[in-house]
Amino acid sequence: MKRNIVQRHAIFFTLIVLCFLIVPAIRESYAQDRMDKKEAQRQQKLMEEYQKQQKQKLAKEKQRKQKAAKFKVMLDAGHGGYDAGSESKEGKKEKDITLSITLKTGELLKQEGVQVLYTRESDTVSWKSNNVDDLNTRSRMANASQADIFVSIHTNYSDEAKDKTAGSEVWYSTRQSDSKKIAEHMELALRADGYTKSRGLRDDREAFLSLLYYNQIPSILVETGFISNPKDASILSDAKGQERIAQAISTGILKALGLKN
Repeated sequence: MKRNIVQRHAIFFTLIVLCFLIVPAIRESYAQDRMDKKEAQRQQKLMEEYQKQQKQKLAKEKQRKQKAAKFKVMLDAGHGGYDAGSESKEGKKEKDITLSITLKTGELLKQEGVQVLYTRESDTVSWKSNNVDDLNTRSRMANASQADIFVSIHTNYSDEAKDKTAGSEVWYSTRQSDSKKIAEHMELALRADGYTKSRGLRDDREAFLSLLYYNQIPSILVETGFISNPKDASILSDAKGQERIAQAISTGILKALGLKN
């Protein structure tokens, strides 16, 4: 009899101990399951939100590129062929620098969906080897293109102040109302990059520029820097420097077209 009582007590205490051990474990497991479900729901919600944002982003990008595709830009690499343009102390020719920057700018614009045309895409030019026919042909190409913007890209040169003259300039025609606005966007983009100082806006009242005078579409001329200045020349001649300049020029164009804030 006593033995049965002892066994019963042992079983009873064993059950109590098991309850203290098992019940909390069960509760903990249940609580963990609830936490796991909540975390799974949270992750699912985040994924759905991310997918929604991606769809909205793709839709906006599609709309932006559809808008961009309506615009046409003609880029003009200054000089070329028979005309080397200015030359740095290290022998770097303006025609090579302007071509490189122009092609890089064109690629950036194409990536944004803009139609891009060129007056030249290599050192071989389609016009006769004289300055008058050269400039007239570029203007004819510009006018025939019916582009929204024409941008001629150059480097500057100065014999003054022992090569200390430096900086970019943006020229526009007072005969074209839209040209000044485009020039303002371009000057701000070049200034913002800061690869060289900005010498500001210049217009055809200071100097006659054939491309600005005879072009019937909104046109500007960008002097990207002074090839006669050692600091400017090092940037103008360097591939990474040219990429920076191309990025600034493309930004100015995109802002002028209303495709970038």
